[in-house]
Amino acid sequence: MTAILALILKFVGVGFLIVAAVGVMRFADPFQRMHAATKAGTLGAGLVVLGTLVGQGSSDVALMGSLTILFLLLTVPVAGHLLGRAAYISGTPLVGLTSGDALDGILTREALPPRARLADGDAVPMPALAPTAEDVASPEEQTAEPRPLERLADVRLALILSQEERAFARAHAIACRNEVPLTAHAIVDSRTIELAEDKPDARARIRKACAASMAALQEHMEKCGAGLTVRYDEGVPEAVLRHGAPGRTLLVVPQDGWFHHGVEPFHSDLSWAPDGLLRLPAVHEGPILYAGHPVEEDAARVVLQDGGEEHLPELVDWALQSRLWPTEEIWHVGSPDPARAEIFEQIANRHGARYTKAPSDPKNANTRAAMVRVADAAIIGTMPRPLRARWYGMPWTERIAPGFRGDVLAMETAG
Repeated sequence: MTAILALILKFVGVGFLIVAAVGVMRFADPFQRMHAATKAGTLGAGLVVLGTLVGQGSSDVALMGSLTILFLLLTVPVAGHLLGRAAYISGTPLVGLTSGDALDGILTREALPPRARLADGDAVPMPALAPTAEDVASPEEQTAEPRPLERLADVRLALILSQEERAFARAHAIACRNEVPLTAHAIVDSRTIELAEDKPDARARIRKACAASMAALQEHMEKCGAGLTVRYDEGVPEAVLRHGAPGRTLLVVPQDGWFHHGVEPFHSDLSWAPDGLLRLPAVHEGPILYAGHPVEEDAARVVLQDGGEEHLPELVDWALQSRLWPTEEIWHVGSPDPARAEIFEQIANRHGARYTKAPSDPKNANTRAAMVRVADAAIIGTMPRPLRARWYGMPWTERIAPGFRGDVLAMETAG
């Protein structure tokens, strides 16, 4: 009789395990699959262990089996809860939801699902540093007609510790050349503090680093006799730095770093590789300038990396009109389309710059790379993927061209 009961328990347990496996394969979203794996899976595995316990009947097996069942009951529900929470926060679609979202407004949820944020199959950036629903455009804004770039009216400088001098020099030069106001933003990313195991200590350390960045900026200002407005904020950098009307504001940022200001990670389980600077063009309207090496004051060579983006001609025209550099030469690299070449040539001629179309055939790849490498600045309509500040130990500008160290003007949307 004991053997039959043990066999029945094992058969029922295996049945639940089969149901769990089918549910994991067939259900529509991770939340439903999680229920199948944790509920039916736990019950199935528990019944199989219980059947073994009944069949054997020894005290050693009874102790081991009881501890195993207790372990399943204590760990699997917790794991299921954490998996569900991670899936919800990451923006995974709620396919099986038939009523209201009870967690809306309680947990911060990504605006885009993970697949939409993947870049060339690479891993998603650290969730805590990804733009939240408040930081990106609403669906209505995303589907609206692109707005033309307006005339440059102000320049904003993003301060990051140890990166102040180059970014300030570039922002100050552009502001003076266009006679527009310059504002510096010293920001503490509140999301990094929320991830810390010791939040008060994390806040104090980042604030101290941010204050050091502001002090370094003050020294640079005094050297050149410049005056500007400095704003201090603690919050989400993407929201703090958001532009107004496209083109009215130029955001100048360093090519490396983030608004934790180089402070070491605070959480032992945190993968600390914030690449937020490279995501800014996707969540901000208008151009963003990544300050590179100093540009000659009398002449500059600007390369256009043409990937066929519709908004690239407008961005180039805006950059030359705004006199971001004393542009003397325009080198057009990329699309072989003669019509686009004619458009860019007309833009260059209108602003008094010499236009050169780089050879587009594959055998001249080294020639094109050499042109980009020696350019003072690059204008791009799409950030190089994957969005990693360091890729195999190399700075992200290496993916524009090996050895390139100039300014990068980027805009991924047409306003």
